[in-house]
Parts: sequence; C-alpha cells; structure tokens
Amino acid sequence: MTTVIVAVLIVAGLCCLGFVVRDHRRTGRLQRRFGPEYQAAVAQHDGNARNARRALLQRERDLDGVEVRPLDPAAAERLRGRLHDLQEEFVDSPRSAVTGAVETMDRTLAATGHPGDPGDLQTVLRFRGEDVLRDYRRAHGAAAAPGDGRTSTEDLRAAFLSARNVCEALARDTARDRSDERAEPLGPRMNLRRAS
Repeated sequence: MTTVIVAVLIVAGLCCLGFVVRDHRRTGRLQRRFGPEYQAAVAQHDGNARNARRALLQRERDLDGVEVRPLDPAAAERLRGRLHDLQEEFVDSPRSAVTGAVETMDRTLAATGHPGDPGDLQTVLRFRGEDVLRDYRRAHGAAAAPGDGRTSTEDLRAAFLSARNVCEALARDTARDRSDERAEPLGPRMNLRRAS
C-alpha cells in the first residue's frame, strides 16, 4: 500500500512540474511575442498573470487570422508619389506635411489588411521589427502633439521620416513580391543633421 501511495505522489508531482514548466514556457513565448504589451496586460488585469496570459493567448489566436497583403505595384507608385509631394510640402508647412504623412501611413496600413485596433496593429507591427513599431509610435506621437509651436521642426522632421519609414517597409514588401524589380526607396532622404 505504501508503494502505491508513493507512486501516486510521484506521478502527481511530475504532473504538477509539467504544468509549471508548460506555464513558464508559454509565459516566455508571450513575453517575446508581445514585448512591453505583456507587462501592460498583467497591469490591466490587476497583476493577475494568469488572466493576462489568457487574454494574450486569445489575442494571439485572433491575430493569427489577420491576413496582411502586400501593396500592388500601382499602389506602391501612388504611395511614392504622395510621400514625395508631402516631402516638398514639408518646407512650407511641416506640421501639415507630418499630418498628411501619418494619414497616408494609416491608410496604407488599412489597405494592406493591418488590424484597425491600435493595440493589435502595434502587435502586428512588432513582427516587422521593433524599428517599424518605434517609427509608427513616433509618427503618431508628433501628429497628436498640440500645434502650439512647442514641437520643433527637428521633431516634426523625425516624425515625417518615421511615417515614411513605415511606408517604405510596406512598399518593400511589394517590391520583394515582384521578382523582376529591386526595392526602390521612396525618394530622396531628408537630412536630420543640422548644418554647422
């Protein structure tokens, strides 16, 4: 009888250990996939990591169904033309050019099937790379800043370039899909350094 009890306790202990290891691996995977959003989800669930993981797993299932499409070549050309026009507008009206670039970026993201929910969109953008996500956030941050003159031209220039970088990432996808053409930049680069 004692042997049976010991065997049951060993099996129960191994099952518990298996659940702990599985939970630890799942947490690590979610932290890598969602980055800072993982901690935000835990905070949103009053520190309850289990509820945060459950919510993130559901979000992961929802996002796995998102089908992001590349731009067609004609749309990529229109995008290049629009960004070139906005870059020229930047000289006379930086804030207006940044607003236009952010709106163009958002329309392009929507046209390629990216999610409309800001949290889901940022999660999908993270898969493109932290730099794309950072550029998206920087562009939106400057566009949302009040137009009271406190945002410097350099900050607006950085925001414009950030929106443009996101658009370039989307256009590169199109160029990669066309095997007979090389990816082209969306026009001349803006110099961020101040003249001495």
